[in-house]
Amino acid sequence: MLVIPVRSIAIMLESFTVSRNRRQNGYALITALILLVLATLAAGIATQYAQIEVQRERERQLLFVGEQFRAAIIRYNATPGTNGVHEYPKTLEDLLEDHRQLATVRHLRRLYQDPMTGGIDWVLELQGDRIIGVHSRSNGTPLIRSGFSELESRFASASTYTDWRFLATPADSGNLQQSAANTPANASAGVMGAPPPSVVSQPPPFGTNEGNVAN
Repeated sequence: MLVIPVRSIAIMLESFTVSRNRRQNGYALITALILLVLATLAAGIATQYAQIEVQRERERQLLFVGEQFRAAIIRYNATPGTNGVHEYPKTLEDLLEDHRQLATVRHLRRLYQDPMTGGIDWVLELQGDRIIGVHSRSNGTPLIRSGFSELESRFASASTYTDWRFLATPADSGNLQQSAANTPANASAGVMGAPPPSVVSQPPPFGTNEGNVAN
């Protein structure tokens, strides 16, 4: 009859238990590593998605603000001075206070900051020494590629934000002159243009320093 010492049996059971615990610990470690990798990937995707949404919102604000400048320049050109001459502004500040008539006319509510740069550093589109439009100086690549208005349809193929040029064309000015002629005289003393939409009317504050406009 084979007799196995009790001590030998105890050693064998201990070895088996240790081996099983090591395997379990190994499985737990691998599982933890997999979960860590998945969590890291999920966090990276969430961060990237948030950054994209922020950029899209700034692009929407840029479209709104650029249109405000374009419309203000058109209104300025459509409003003749006391000499009857139609002309474009020399500075963006002229859009805030137009003194060419007896009563001051405000074509723009305020000098908006560029949502892409955070400053009032618009690049001016000039015709001689007169401003006919503005555009951002940011060289970033736009995400929005569709849904533009007819005037902005060319933005769909833009390679950078500098290609989003908000220009006052002669056709725009002519149309606005016609509508301005039907506007009551007492309406010109206030701020012209529709109030900004509730969603993107007031771009997020990038700072409070609204200094001079840079060329």
